[in-house]
Amino acid sequence: MKLSDFFESFKLFPTILSLVTLTQLLNLILPIHGRIVDLDSEELRPLPLDPDYWKNFMEPDSTAYYAGVFPQGYHVKETLQVLKMWGQPGEGYNVTTEDGYIISLFRIKPKKPNAIPVLILHGFLGCPETHLMRGKQDLPIVLADEGFDVWLGTYRGTHYGRTHVNLTTQDEKFWDFSFHEHGYYDLPAMIDHILLVSGADRVSIVAHSMGNAITLSCLATRPEYNEKVRSYSGLAPYAVVRVHEHLLHEARKMVVPFFVQAVKFNKNSFLNDVWRRRSFNPFAMFCWSFPRTCLSGLANEWGTPYELSYYKLMPVLMAYVPSGSSNKNVQHMLSLENGQFRQFDYGLEGNRARYGTSYPPLYNLSNVRVPTSLYYGATDNVVPAQSLQDQARALPNVVRSRIIIGYNHLDFLVASNTREVLDNPIIEDILRAENVTTSMKPMGAK
Repeated sequence: MKLSDFFESFKLFPTILSLVTLTQLLNLILPIHGRIVDLDSEELRPLPLDPDYWKNFMEPDSTAYYAGVFPQGYHVKETLQVLKMWGQPGEGYNVTTEDGYIISLFRIKPKKPNAIPVLILHGFLGCPETHLMRGKQDLPIVLADEGFDVWLGTYRGTHYGRTHVNLTTQDEKFWDFSFHEHGYYDLPAMIDHILLVSGADRVSIVAHSMGNAITLSCLATRPEYNEKVRSYSGLAPYAVVRVHEHLLHEARKMVVPFFVQAVKFNKNSFLNDVWRRRSFNPFAMFCWSFPRTCLSGLANEWGTPYELSYYKLMPVLMAYVPSGSSNKNVQHMLSLENGQFRQFDYGLEGNRARYGTSYPPLYNLSNVRVPTSLYYGATDNVVPAQSLQDQARALPNVVRSRIIIGYNHLDFLVASNTREVLDNPIIEDILRAENVTTSMKPMGAK
Protein backbone atom coordinates (compact mmCIF):
# COMPACT_ATOMS: atom_id res chain seq x y z
CA MET A 1 0.00 0.00 0.00
CA LYS A 2 1.30 3.46 -0.91
CA LEU A 3 2.17 5.81 1.92
CA SER A 4 -0.28 8.35 0.50
CA ASP A 5 -3.06 5.78 0.70
CA PHE A 6 -2.19 5.13 4.32
CA PHE A 7 -2.54 8.78 5.26
CA GLU A 8 -5.67 9.06 3.12
CA SER A 9 -7.25 6.39 5.31
CA PHE A 10 -6.88 8.54 8.40
CA LYS A 11 -9.41 10.99 7.03
CA LEU A 12 -11.71 8.36 8.44
CA PHE A 13 -10.87 9.23 12.01
CA PRO A 14 -13.62 11.85 12.44
CA THR A 15 -15.92 8.85 12.30
CA ILE A 16 -14.59 7.94 15.73
CA LEU A 17 -16.48 10.89 17.15
CA SER A 18 -19.80 9.31 16.19
CA LEU A 19 -19.08 5.63 16.71
CA VAL A 20 -16.85 6.12 19.72
CA THR A 21 -16.75 9.64 21.14
CA LEU A 22 -13.58 11.11 22.50
CA THR A 23 -14.11 9.61 25.91
CA GLN A 24 -14.80 6.18 24.42
CA LEU A 25 -11.62 6.44 22.35
CA LEU A 26 -9.71 6.90 25.55
CA ASN A 27 -11.56 3.91 26.94
CA LEU A 28 -10.08 1.81 24.16
CA ILE A 29 -6.70 2.35 25.80
CA LEU A 30 -7.33 2.96 29.49
CA PRO A 31 -9.97 1.61 31.88
CA ILE A 32 -11.59 4.85 33.04
CA HIS A 33 -13.49 4.62 36.34
CA GLY A 34 -13.85 0.87 35.86
CA ARG A 35 -16.33 1.23 33.00
CA ILE A 36 -14.50 -1.11 30.66
CA VAL A 37 -15.30 -4.80 30.70
CA ASP A 38 -12.14 -6.43 32.05
CA LEU A 39 -11.23 -8.94 29.39
CA ASP A 40 -7.51 -8.66 30.03
CA SER A 41 -7.94 -10.62 33.25
CA GLU A 42 -8.46 -13.61 30.96
CA GLU A 43 -5.40 -12.89 28.83
CA LEU A 44 -4.39 -16.53 28.64
CA ARG A 45 -7.70 -17.60 27.11
CA PRO A 46 -7.27 -18.26 23.36
CA LEU A 47 -9.16 -15.75 21.24
CA PRO A 48 -11.43 -17.17 18.52
CA LEU A 49 -9.88 -15.07 15.76
CA ASP A 50 -10.45 -16.87 12.47
CA PRO A 51 -8.26 -15.92 9.47
CA ASP A 52 -10.33 -18.12 7.17
CA TYR A 53 -13.54 -16.37 8.23
CA TRP A 54 -11.97 -12.98 7.47
CA LYS A 55 -10.72 -14.20 4.09
CA ASN A 56 -14.23 -15.34 3.12
CA PHE A 57 -15.25 -11.69 2.86
CA MET A 58 -12.17 -10.53 0.96
CA GLU A 59 -11.73 -10.19 -2.79
CA PRO A 60 -8.72 -11.96 -4.35
CA ASP A 61 -6.82 -8.67 -4.69
CA SER A 62 -6.89 -8.18 -0.91
CA THR A 63 -4.01 -8.69 1.45
CA ALA A 64 -5.48 -10.33 4.53
CA TYR A 65 -3.71 -9.53 7.75
CA TYR A 66 -3.00 -11.86 10.62
CA ALA A 67 -0.62 -9.83 12.76
CA GLY A 68 0.99 -6.45 12.99
CA VAL A 69 -0.38 -2.98 13.44
CA PHE A 70 -0.30 -1.64 9.87
CA PRO A 71 -1.91 -4.03 7.40
CA GLN A 72 -2.12 -3.42 3.69
CA GLY A 73 -5.35 -2.50 1.99
CA TYR A 74 -8.19 -4.89 1.38
CA HIS A 75 -11.24 -5.08 -0.84
CA VAL A 76 -14.35 -6.52 0.80
CA LYS A 77 -16.99 -8.44 -1.11
CA GLU A 78 -20.18 -6.56 -1.85
CA THR A 79 -23.78 -7.62 -1.24
CA LEU A 80 -24.40 -9.86 -4.25
CA GLN A 81 -21.01 -11.55 -3.77
CA VAL A 82 -21.72 -12.17 -0.09
CA LEU A 83 -25.13 -13.65 -0.96
CA LYS A 84 -23.44 -15.92 -3.49
CA MET A 85 -20.91 -16.97 -0.84
CA TRP A 86 -23.83 -18.08 1.36
CA GLY A 87 -25.47 -19.95 -1.52
CA GLN A 88 -28.24 -17.40 -2.09
CA PRO A 89 -29.18 -16.24 -5.61
CA GLY A 90 -29.29 -12.46 -5.63
CA GLU A 91 -30.41 -9.62 -7.87
CA GLY A 92 -29.41 -5.97 -7.82
CA TYR A 93 -31.46 -2.98 -8.96
CA ASN A 94 -30.79 0.72 -9.32
CA VAL A 95 -33.64 2.89 -8.07
CA THR A 96 -33.94 6.62 -8.76
CA THR A 97 -35.62 8.76 -6.10
CA GLU A 98 -37.96 11.67 -6.81
CA ASP A 99 -35.12 14.13 -6.18
CA GLY A 100 -32.61 12.36 -8.41
CA TYR A 101 -30.49 10.15 -6.16
CA ILE A 102 -29.69 6.69 -7.50
CA ILE A 103 -29.61 4.01 -4.82
CA SER A 104 -29.12 0.26 -4.97
CA LEU A 105 -31.68 -2.31 -3.89
CA PHE A 106 -30.85 -5.99 -3.49
CA ARG A 107 -33.11 -9.03 -3.63
CA ILE A 108 -32.73 -12.66 -2.66
CA LYS A 109 -34.61 -14.46 -5.43
CA PRO A 110 -37.76 -15.94 -3.88
CA LYS A 111 -38.05 -19.71 -3.76
CA LYS A 112 -41.76 -19.73 -4.59
CA PRO A 113 -44.19 -17.55 -6.56
CA ASN A 114 -46.31 -14.85 -4.88
CA ALA A 115 -43.97 -14.74 -1.87
CA ILE A 116 -44.59 -12.00 0.69
CA PRO A 117 -42.02 -9.21 0.14
CA VAL A 118 -39.98 -8.13 3.17
CA LEU A 119 -37.66 -5.10 3.10
CA ILE A 120 -34.76 -5.04 5.60
CA LEU A 121 -33.31 -1.63 6.46
CA HIS A 122 -29.86 -1.26 8.02
CA GLY A 123 -28.75 1.20 10.66
CA PHE A 124 -26.55 4.27 10.87
CA LEU A 125 -23.29 3.95 8.87
CA GLY A 126 -24.23 0.34 8.13
CA CYS A 127 -24.91 -1.53 4.90
CA PRO A 128 -26.71 -4.69 3.71
CA GLU A 129 -23.59 -6.76 4.43
CA THR A 130 -23.93 -6.08 8.17
CA HIS A 131 -27.07 -8.25 7.98
CA LEU A 132 -25.18 -11.02 6.15
CA MET A 133 -22.22 -11.84 8.38
CA ARG A 134 -23.15 -15.37 9.49
CA GLY A 135 -24.94 -17.11 6.64
CA LYS A 136 -27.91 -19.30 7.56
CA GLN A 137 -28.24 -17.59 10.95
CA ASP A 138 -28.81 -14.17 9.38
CA LEU A 139 -32.35 -12.82 9.26
CA PRO A 140 -32.43 -12.19 5.46
CA ILE A 141 -31.44 -15.79 4.77
CA VAL A 142 -33.78 -17.16 7.45
CA LEU A 143 -36.66 -15.28 5.83
CA ALA A 144 -35.65 -16.41 2.34
CA ASP A 145 -35.48 -20.05 3.46
CA GLU A 146 -38.95 -19.63 5.01
CA GLY A 147 -40.32 -18.62 1.61
CA PHE A 148 -40.38 -14.82 1.81
CA ASP A 149 -39.31 -12.44 -0.96
CA VAL A 150 -36.42 -10.68 0.80
CA TRP A 151 -35.09 -7.25 -0.17
CA LEU A 152 -32.14 -5.33 1.32
CA GLY A 153 -32.32 -1.55 1.20
CA THR A 154 -29.69 1.18 0.97
CA TYR A 155 -29.74 5.00 1.22
CA ARG A 156 -28.28 8.04 -0.49
CA GLY A 157 -24.72 8.81 0.56
CA THR A 158 -23.91 5.22 1.46
CA HIS A 159 -21.56 2.95 -0.45
CA TYR A 160 -24.54 2.02 -2.65
CA GLY A 161 -25.94 5.52 -3.05
CA ARG A 162 -23.14 7.75 -4.33
CA THR A 163 -24.65 8.80 -7.67
CA HIS A 164 -27.25 11.35 -8.73
CA VAL A 165 -28.79 12.32 -12.07
CA ASN A 166 -27.18 15.79 -11.87
CA LEU A 167 -24.89 16.03 -8.83
CA THR A 168 -21.61 14.38 -7.87
CA THR A 169 -20.17 13.65 -4.44
CA GLN A 170 -17.98 16.74 -4.90
CA ASP A 171 -21.06 18.96 -4.80
CA GLU A 172 -22.04 20.27 -1.38
CA LYS A 173 -25.70 19.98 -2.35
CA PHE A 174 -25.27 16.21 -2.74
CA TRP A 175 -24.67 15.92 1.02
CA ASP A 176 -27.63 18.07 2.07
CA PHE A 177 -29.64 15.26 3.62
CA SER A 178 -30.36 13.47 6.88
CA PHE A 179 -32.51 10.47 7.75
CA HIS A 180 -35.49 12.72 6.95
CA GLU A 181 -34.64 12.55 3.24
CA HIS A 182 -33.98 8.81 3.58
CA GLY A 183 -37.55 8.53 4.82
CA TYR A 184 -39.23 11.03 2.54
CA TYR A 185 -37.51 10.02 -0.72
CA ASP A 186 -35.36 6.88 -0.45
CA LEU A 187 -37.78 4.53 1.31
CA PRO A 188 -40.80 5.39 -0.88
CA ALA A 189 -38.67 4.76 -3.98
CA MET A 190 -37.66 1.35 -2.60
CA ILE A 191 -41.22 0.41 -1.65
CA ASP A 192 -42.62 1.38 -5.05
CA HIS A 193 -39.91 -0.57 -6.87
CA ILE A 194 -40.46 -3.69 -4.76
CA LEU A 195 -44.19 -3.64 -5.39
CA LEU A 196 -43.63 -3.08 -9.12
CA VAL A 197 -41.21 -6.00 -9.47
CA SER A 198 -42.95 -8.43 -7.11
CA GLY A 199 -46.52 -7.66 -8.15
CA ALA A 200 -47.52 -7.52 -4.47
CA ASP A 201 -49.75 -4.83 -3.04
CA ARG A 202 -47.83 -4.37 0.22
CA VAL A 203 -44.40 -4.94 1.71
CA SER A 204 -43.37 -5.72 5.30
CA ILE A 205 -40.49 -3.74 6.78
CA VAL A 206 -37.89 -4.90 9.31
CA ALA A 207 -35.64 -2.05 10.44
CA HIS A 208 -32.61 -1.94 12.71
CA SER A 209 -31.51 1.17 14.64
CA MET A 210 -31.64 4.26 12.35
CA GLY A 211 -33.74 2.26 9.89
CA ASN A 212 -36.58 2.89 12.34
CA ALA A 213 -36.19 6.67 12.18
CA ILE A 214 -36.33 6.33 8.41
CA THR A 215 -39.44 4.14 8.46
CA LEU A 216 -41.33 6.31 10.94
CA SER A 217 -40.42 9.58 9.24
CA CYS A 218 -41.66 8.11 5.95
CA LEU A 219 -45.00 6.92 7.28
CA ALA A 220 -45.49 10.11 9.30
CA THR A 221 -44.76 12.58 6.48
CA ARG A 222 -46.17 10.49 3.62
CA PRO A 223 -49.14 8.72 5.26
CA GLU A 224 -50.31 7.31 1.93
CA TYR A 225 -47.45 4.81 2.24
CA ASN A 226 -49.24 3.20 5.18
CA GLU A 227 -51.38 1.56 2.49
CA LYS A 228 -48.28 0.01 0.93
CA VAL A 229 -46.73 -1.41 4.12
CA ARG A 230 -48.17 -4.62 5.59
CA SER A 231 -46.26 -4.64 8.89
CA TYR A 232 -43.29 -2.98 10.54
CA SER A 233 -40.89 -4.66 12.99
CA GLY A 234 -38.50 -2.30 14.75
CA LEU A 235 -35.24 -3.73 16.14
CA ALA A 236 -33.40 -1.48 18.63
CA PRO A 237 -35.57 1.34 17.26
CA TYR A 238 -33.63 4.59 17.20
CA ALA A 239 -36.42 7.15 16.87
CA VAL A 240 -38.33 8.09 20.01
CA VAL A 241 -35.38 7.73 22.38
CA ARG A 242 -33.98 9.18 25.57
CA VAL A 243 -30.37 8.81 24.52
CA HIS A 244 -28.86 11.69 26.44
CA GLU A 245 -30.62 10.71 29.66
CA HIS A 246 -29.65 7.05 29.69
CA LEU A 247 -26.63 6.65 27.41
CA LEU A 248 -24.29 9.58 27.82
CA HIS A 249 -22.23 9.73 30.96
CA GLU A 250 -20.91 13.11 32.06
CA ALA A 251 -17.74 13.12 29.95
CA ARG A 252 -19.66 12.32 26.78
CA LYS A 253 -22.21 15.02 27.52
CA MET A 254 -19.35 17.49 27.27
CA VAL A 255 -17.97 15.99 24.03
CA VAL A 256 -21.16 15.59 21.97
CA PRO A 257 -22.15 19.31 21.79
CA PHE A 258 -18.70 20.15 20.38
CA PHE A 259 -19.07 17.42 17.79
CA VAL A 260 -22.56 18.60 16.82
CA GLN A 261 -21.22 22.10 16.23
CA ALA A 262 -18.31 20.73 14.20
CA VAL A 263 -20.54 18.86 11.77
CA LYS A 264 -23.16 21.63 11.79
CA PHE A 265 -20.78 24.12 10.19
CA ASN A 266 -18.92 21.59 8.09
CA LYS A 267 -20.28 22.21 4.58
CA ASN A 268 -17.17 21.24 2.67
CA SER A 269 -17.90 18.23 0.43
CA PHE A 270 -14.43 16.82 1.06
CA LEU A 271 -15.08 16.75 4.81
CA ASN A 272 -18.64 15.44 4.35
CA ASP A 273 -17.24 12.37 2.62
CA VAL A 274 -15.13 11.16 5.56
CA TRP A 275 -17.83 8.58 6.35
CA ARG A 276 -17.37 6.51 3.16
CA ARG A 277 -16.17 2.92 3.00
CA ARG A 278 -12.42 2.62 2.52
CA SER A 279 -9.96 -0.06 1.51
CA PHE A 280 -7.97 0.65 4.64
CA ASN A 281 -10.00 0.98 7.82
CA PRO A 282 -8.19 1.69 11.11
CA PHE A 283 -11.12 0.18 13.04
CA ALA A 284 -10.75 -3.18 11.32
CA MET A 285 -6.99 -3.01 11.79
CA PHE A 286 -7.35 -2.22 15.48
CA CYS A 287 -9.96 -4.91 16.13
CA TRP A 288 -7.76 -7.55 14.52
CA SER A 289 -4.52 -6.48 16.16
CA PHE A 290 -5.96 -5.69 19.62
CA PRO A 291 -9.20 -7.69 19.86
CA ARG A 292 -9.64 -7.55 23.64
CA THR A 293 -9.18 -3.79 23.86
CA CYS A 294 -11.32 -3.20 20.78
CA LEU A 295 -14.20 -5.24 22.08
CA SER A 296 -13.95 -3.70 25.55
CA GLY A 297 -14.36 -0.19 24.18
CA LEU A 298 -17.07 -1.08 21.68
CA ALA A 299 -19.00 -3.06 24.27
CA ASN A 300 -19.05 0.01 26.46
CA GLU A 301 -20.67 1.79 23.51
CA TRP A 302 -23.15 -0.91 22.45
CA GLY A 303 -23.84 -2.49 25.80
CA THR A 304 -22.92 -5.71 27.57
CA PRO A 305 -22.90 -8.66 27.85
CA TYR A 306 -21.74 -10.03 24.52
CA GLU A 307 -20.69 -13.37 23.15
CA LEU A 308 -17.30 -14.91 22.45
CA SER A 309 -18.16 -15.05 18.74
CA TYR A 310 -17.83 -11.25 18.64
CA TYR A 311 -14.05 -11.62 18.49
CA LYS A 312 -14.37 -13.30 15.11
CA LEU A 313 -17.03 -10.93 13.79
CA MET A 314 -15.65 -7.55 14.83
CA PRO A 315 -12.82 -7.14 12.28
CA VAL A 316 -15.22 -8.04 9.46
CA LEU A 317 -17.94 -5.73 10.74
CA MET A 318 -15.44 -2.88 11.05
CA ALA A 319 -14.24 -3.51 7.49
CA TYR A 320 -17.74 -2.65 6.27
CA VAL A 321 -18.47 0.21 8.69
CA PRO A 322 -18.72 3.11 8.10
CA SER A 323 -20.40 2.75 4.74
CA GLY A 324 -21.32 6.35 4.07
CA SER A 325 -23.51 9.15 5.36
CA SER A 326 -23.56 12.95 5.66
CA ASN A 327 -22.56 15.32 8.43
CA LYS A 328 -26.14 16.60 8.43
CA ASN A 329 -27.39 13.11 9.18
CA VAL A 330 -24.95 12.77 12.07
CA GLN A 331 -26.21 16.05 13.47
CA HIS A 332 -29.86 14.99 13.11
CA MET A 333 -29.22 11.64 14.78
CA LEU A 334 -27.43 13.24 17.72
CA SER A 335 -30.22 15.80 18.14
CA LEU A 336 -32.79 13.16 19.09
CA GLU A 337 -33.21 13.30 22.84
CA ASN A 338 -35.75 13.28 25.65
CA GLY A 339 -38.25 11.34 23.56
CA GLN A 340 -38.52 14.20 21.04
CA PHE A 341 -38.63 12.74 17.51
CA ARG A 342 -38.31 15.95 15.51
CA GLN A 343 -37.38 17.07 12.03
CA PHE A 344 -33.97 18.63 11.38
CA ASP A 345 -33.08 21.68 13.48
CA TYR A 346 -31.90 24.59 11.30
CA GLY A 347 -31.63 27.03 14.22
CA LEU A 348 -34.18 29.64 15.25
CA GLU A 349 -34.06 31.70 12.06
CA GLY A 350 -33.75 28.70 9.77
CA ASN A 351 -36.64 26.94 11.48
CA ARG A 352 -38.89 29.98 11.19
CA ALA A 353 -38.09 30.25 7.47
CA ARG A 354 -38.56 26.54 6.81
CA TYR A 355 -41.24 25.44 9.28
CA GLY A 356 -42.81 28.71 10.46
CA THR A 357 -41.90 27.85 14.05
CA SER A 358 -38.87 28.44 16.26
CA TYR A 359 -38.31 24.73 16.79
CA PRO A 360 -38.47 21.87 14.31
CA PRO A 361 -41.86 20.13 14.32
CA LEU A 362 -42.37 16.75 15.90
CA TYR A 363 -43.07 13.97 13.45
CA ASN A 364 -46.78 13.22 13.60
CA LEU A 365 -46.56 9.56 14.60
CA SER A 366 -50.33 9.29 14.86
CA ASN A 367 -50.14 8.94 11.06
CA VAL A 368 -48.29 5.62 11.43
CA ARG A 369 -51.18 3.17 11.14
CA VAL A 370 -49.15 0.08 10.18
CA PRO A 371 -49.22 -2.86 12.66
CA THR A 372 -46.02 -2.30 14.60
CA SER A 373 -43.80 -4.56 16.72
CA LEU A 374 -40.99 -3.12 18.83
CA TYR A 375 -37.98 -5.09 20.07
CA TYR A 376 -35.57 -3.55 22.58
CA GLY A 377 -32.37 -4.90 24.12
CA ALA A 378 -32.28 -4.95 27.90
CA THR A 379 -28.60 -3.91 27.94
CA ASP A 380 -28.60 -1.74 24.79
CA ASN A 381 -26.68 1.49 25.45
CA VAL A 382 -27.58 3.05 22.09
CA VAL A 383 -31.37 2.63 22.33
CA PRO A 384 -32.12 2.11 26.02
CA ALA A 385 -35.03 -0.14 26.90
CA GLN A 386 -36.44 2.75 28.93
CA SER A 387 -37.41 4.34 25.61
CA LEU A 388 -39.94 1.59 24.87
CA GLN A 389 -42.83 3.21 26.72
CA ASP A 390 -42.29 6.55 24.99
CA GLN A 391 -42.26 5.00 21.53
CA ALA A 392 -45.16 2.63 22.21
CA ARG A 393 -47.28 5.53 23.47
CA ALA A 394 -46.42 7.62 20.41
CA LEU A 395 -47.57 4.98 17.91
CA PRO A 396 -51.27 4.13 17.48
CA ASN A 397 -50.98 0.51 16.34
CA VAL A 398 -48.36 -1.33 18.43
CA VAL A 399 -49.29 -5.01 18.43
CA ARG A 400 -46.17 -6.31 20.19
CA SER A 401 -43.52 -4.73 22.39
CA ARG A 402 -40.74 -6.80 23.88
CA ILE A 403 -37.53 -6.30 25.81
CA ILE A 404 -35.02 -9.06 25.00
CA ILE A 405 -33.00 -9.98 28.07
CA GLY A 406 -29.24 -9.79 27.59
CA TYR A 407 -29.38 -8.08 24.19
CA ASN A 408 -27.18 -5.10 23.38
CA HIS A 409 -27.38 -3.00 20.21
CA LEU A 410 -25.39 -5.39 18.03
CA ASP A 411 -26.97 -8.60 19.30
CA PHE A 412 -29.94 -7.95 17.02
CA LEU A 413 -27.61 -8.76 14.13
CA VAL A 414 -25.20 -11.37 15.45
CA ALA A 415 -26.35 -13.03 18.69
CA SER A 416 -26.36 -16.83 18.61
CA ASN A 417 -30.03 -17.12 19.60
CA THR A 418 -31.57 -14.62 17.15
CA ARG A 419 -33.63 -17.36 15.50
CA GLU A 420 -35.50 -18.23 18.70
CA VAL A 421 -35.93 -14.84 20.37
CA LEU A 422 -36.13 -12.54 17.35
CA ASP A 423 -36.53 -14.13 13.92
CA ASN A 424 -39.46 -16.38 14.81
CA PRO A 425 -41.44 -13.51 16.38
CA ILE A 426 -40.72 -11.35 13.31
CA ILE A 427 -42.10 -14.10 11.07
CA GLU A 428 -45.17 -14.19 13.30
CA ASP A 429 -45.52 -10.41 12.94
CA ILE A 430 -45.49 -10.63 9.15
CA LEU A 431 -47.85 -13.60 8.89
CA ARG A 432 -50.28 -12.12 11.41
CA ALA A 433 -50.48 -8.90 9.40
CA GLU A 434 -50.81 -10.90 6.17
CA ASN A 435 -53.73 -12.89 7.58
CA VAL A 436 -55.47 -9.73 8.79
CA THR A 437 -54.96 -8.02 5.44
CA THR A 438 -56.21 -11.07 3.54
CA SER A 439 -59.30 -11.40 5.72
CA MET A 440 -60.21 -7.77 5.02
CA LYS A 441 -60.07 -8.12 1.23
CA PRO A 442 -63.37 -8.42 -0.65
CA MET A 443 -64.23 -11.73 -2.26
CA GLY A 444 -62.34 -12.28 -5.49
CA ALA A 445 -59.68 -9.63 -4.72
CA LYS A 446 -56.05 -10.41 -5.42
